[in-house]
Amino acid sequence: MSRRILVPILLLLAAACAFAAVFVVQELESRGGPLSEPYADLAFSPGGDGVADTAQLRFNPRGTQTVTVRVVDADGDVVATMDEDRVVSDDYFEPWDGTRDDGTPAPNGAYRFWITRPGDRRTYAPSRPTILDRTPPNARLDKVAYDDGLLTGLLIAPAGTRLVATTAEIDDPDAARPPAVLSGLRAWRPEPGTVSGTPTTPPAANQDVVRFAVPVTPAQLEDLTLYARDGADNRVAFAFIVGSSVELDR
Repeated sequence: MSRRILVPILLLLAAACAFAAVFVVQELESRGGPLSEPYADLAFSPGGDGVADTAQLRFNPRGTQTVTVRVVDADGDVVATMDEDRVVSDDYFEPWDGTRDDGTPAPNGAYRFWITRPGDRRTYAPSRPTILDRTPPNARLDKVAYDDGLLTGLLIAPAGTRLVATTAEIDDPDAARPPAVLSGLRAWRPEPGTVSGTPTTPPAANQDVVRFAVPVTPAQLEDLTLYARDGADNRVAFAFIVGSSVELDR
């Protein structure tokens, strides 16, 4: 076979191989690759209170896979190794308790779960980091009032803080009956400058003002507790006294 004929044939074969490689990669990507997209809780508060104490990592292997799972900080330094060369063939669902490999607590901050496979240069990770936060929200209540079955007031707290009203303290072991979350609580940002939406003490730079209203019977009022909870489920508890509120232990 002459060189004039051989060279075009070799070029065609090379182009065909390149096209096939691209097709294989696209096919793998269309199927999601060897792992489903990993997912992890966006925030947690390992405070030992039984609420959001761990961050759960979840993914589904496609077939049997060998994986190593590590937790890294914002600088990419390994903080904890959750699994090393573990063979998985079913749903992976494992928690991280917020401690380093040496057992000491990791500091507050943003962390990522890195998943690797032997012979695979890629690192698989949830699309968003997980926030470890042990600090209760800087929150307070203001202008709390009770009139004709309706409790109203202002929540001054960082953006994203939720307000929950219960008939007893959530962690009170001496409560006569389990606490019940009161339904009907409404919360909204008041119009700027309105008297009812202006706290007696100005909010801090990182705080929002939210007005709330919740129907409460006189009997419920006796044991009422309000909780300000952030995205990591840290909370501040307030006991209600007519005309004011008292912050409980965090």
